Amino acid sequence: MLQLDLLQLIPANLKQAVGDALVDFVSDQAKKFLSDEAAARIKKLRSNAAFNQAFEDSLKRAAGRFVAEYEAQDEDLVAAIAADKEFFNNQEIQAALLAVVRRPGVFESDDREVIAHSFATVLPQRRNRERVDQAVTYLLKCLAEELMSLPELQPIYSLLFQRLTAEAAREQVAIQKAQLQALTGLNTGLREALLQLTEAVAEQKLLPGGAALALPSPPKVFHNLPQPDYGRFVGREAEMAQVVRILRPYPHSQHALVTIDGIGGIGKSALALEVAHRYLRNFDRIPPEDRFEAIIWASAKQTVLTAEGIATRPQVLRTLDDIYTAIAVALHHEEITEARPEEQAEIVRRALTRQRTLLLVDNLETVDDEAVLAFLRELPAPTKAIVTTRHRLDVAYPVRLVGMIWEDAQKLIAHECAKKGVTLTAEEARRLYDRTGGVPLALAWSIAQMGLGYQVEAVLTRLSQPTSDIARFCFEGAVERIQGKPAHTLLLALSLFAKDGSREALGFVANTPELDRDEGLVALEKLSLVNKQGNRFWLLPLTKTFAAGAENPELWQRYVEYFANFCQEQIGPHYWAGSNYDNQLIGPELENLYLALEQAYAKSNWPAVQTIFVGIVHPLALSPVTLSKRIELAEKALVAAEKLGDQEMRAWLHIDALGYALSAVGDQEAALNHLRTGQLIAQEADLSDCLAAAETLLARWALERQDHPAAQQHFEKALAQAITPRTKIRAHRIRAYYYSQRREWDQANGALELVVEMASAEDFHFDETQALLRLGENYLQMNELDLAEKAILRAQAVATEHNWVRQIAKAFLRLASLHQARHNIPLAQNYAEQARAIYEQLGRLDRVEEADSLLQQLNL
Repeated sequence: MLQLDLLQLIPANLKQAVGDALVDFVSDQAKKFLSDEAAARIKKLRSNAAFNQAFEDSLKRAAGRFVAEYEAQDEDLVAAIAADKEFFNNQEIQAALLAVVRRPGVFESDDREVIAHSFATVLPQRRNRERVDQAVTYLLKCLAEELMSLPELQPIYSLLFQRLTAEAAREQVAIQKAQLQALTGLNTGLREALLQLTEAVAEQKLLPGGAALALPSPPKVFHNLPQPDYGRFVGREAEMAQVVRILRPYPHSQHALVTIDGIGGIGKSALALEVAHRYLRNFDRIPPEDRFEAIIWASAKQTVLTAEGIATRPQVLRTLDDIYTAIAVALHHEEITEARPEEQAEIVRRALTRQRTLLLVDNLETVDDEAVLAFLRELPAPTKAIVTTRHRLDVAYPVRLVGMIWEDAQKLIAHECAKKGVTLTAEEARRLYDRTGGVPLALAWSIAQMGLGYQVEAVLTRLSQPTSDIARFCFEGAVERIQGKPAHTLLLALSLFAKDGSREALGFVANTPELDRDEGLVALEKLSLVNKQGNRFWLLPLTKTFAAGAENPELWQRYVEYFANFCQEQIGPHYWAGSNYDNQLIGPELENLYLALEQAYAKSNWPAVQTIFVGIVHPLALSPVTLSKRIELAEKALVAAEKLGDQEMRAWLHIDALGYALSAVGDQEAALNHLRTGQLIAQEADLSDCLAAAETLLARWALERQDHPAAQQHFEKALAQAITPRTKIRAHRIRAYYYSQRREWDQANGALELVVEMASAEDFHFDETQALLRLGENYLQMNELDLAEKAILRAQAVATEHNWVRQIAKAFLRLASLHQARHNIPLAQNYAEQARAIYEQLGRLDRVEEADSLLQQLNL
């Protein structure tokens, strides 16, 4: 007789699935007829050694029966099945076998067609498909009957699916009791649960009408989620969508683990809990493939922050065993905690793979057990996990939380104020947001403090103290990890920066070698102490407050030194060296340069004050906002020039830095006083270019008054005094503006073309751009639209190359007017809207009004 060794043919995962399904069916009946507790006890059969041995023995008996009984009918096919090593890897066979186990009444009912169907992909080389189908069906019948004959389960199956008289039902109960008493491998709890189930099913059978065919109940979401403590969840919709996208099943997402990281109090736990509760609440509305049938929460949180201070809480999660316990409790799989340590991992794996499970591990950074990380790295499919941590994990998909945006923070502030009976003005709410950087816990804590009776100013002051409860709660543990290391010095260095800092600047200020710098920045980012965008690093306001508590004069000295060197190397020492500045180079550092200059001034470091001011004086001509800053810093630079005895610098500061800027903001009297002072200094020092610049500025003011004779006198004088190409170019520009104002187009355009030629030759691209824009405007007024477009587009290209946003906006506005003249209204509107957006960002409200006026005309 042929031998059919099913234990060798059936893949381990299929054998496991069949065994689990057998137990689960009976466990589901216990849940239906008895209780969840009884069902959980019966599930322990999965890990019962005696039952597993009996299960394997039943497979052997099924194989022996099939060969013995079917060989006489079709010896050839029995041999073919025995020889087919891939027989039980076939998807149709696996599906049919699991159907037999999950619906064990199919061979006892009229529903046998569920199993007896065509197995088209089994032994596909066989032409007589009916023979194949009959043989496979008979094998499945043998398997079903032998599996249902397991001594632990057979009486229950009989009671459920056979038509029995009352006397026969009682006999089955007696048989079950006798069989169970004979099974020495069952513990008392499991034996008692099976006995209770047998009696409950028998009792149901004896009721009028008997028992209906029992099939598994619809799936239920197993969970142990705590209630949210945040009340109404506010904001974070973008981050929520990102997490949900990662939690989608394969192939939509290939990531099993997502970390929500950020500083303490940033809202990591709240976001994770809200994600979980949304899956729970919306179970019926979520597409089936995206649902989670089990959601398990395990928290390692040790402390919480209340209005009264930092409070400790029992830490539920410390080791991998604690995660196993949470899984066991949530899934009602007590056999996990009762199993031997060497068996637990496999039992957990099987428990998780039975359904789509979402595991949430909160505050992972307080867990020291390396086995937890190993477990998370090797999660069995289709399990997904969310981990909240202050320390970024390399193996996970990270979602970094930073401060809330103002719109969301407003809602949170209003919500917390309503809860605590606190009233804040719009200005106070904004100050609270700015001081906290939009950290949710800091907002809630501050309002809770106010609710206890603290005044708004007192709370805002406490937020500025590095020893406050909120600062300690958010950062103390993380900073302790890096004390005495390069990462700590880098953190202190970054706290000095106005907004953010480059990698190079941080390394210099911290006086850290390149390798230590890079490793330190990685450590800070993993600890959520710094945030990174591109190659620049920045701190939340609360982080800056905490880190700045350690005052370090040496760091400030190196901060000033770095930015003085930056200006010396990138710009140069002469006043006009930075007039052709590259905004992509200077723009990101502008606020750091302001701060460095002020620090240098406070320490009477006059060379640094002067060097840094030369680097920023020309970018500060962008708008009324930056012009005001230019005036403030120019007065400090003037003190430095006087201390250094630099007469030429003094002259330029009076004439251009202050004279031009004060005039631009409307203080004409102060502007004229500085210009006259600059002229006197220039005359005494015989500085012809300074004198020419003063005359050029006087000519500009005369043009603004429409005083053409005075303007002509001044620009002619400037042209006579100018020595360097730059000063000559500026004088020719004013000459061109003079003729433009008089609508003497030939002379005006000739002068502008001369300026473009001279500026291009000298690489004075800012002057080139200004002249091209004016040339384009002149051609517009002359209705020479093609020439206008050529000049404006060239100006836009040069401005874009240097990221001169004010000039880009001006070009857009002129192009809008040009396309209005061509009656291309959609394109004109597009340019006008782009110009308006830039001017609004720059704070140029006068230009915003000009753009609005043009848009109104275009919309008529």
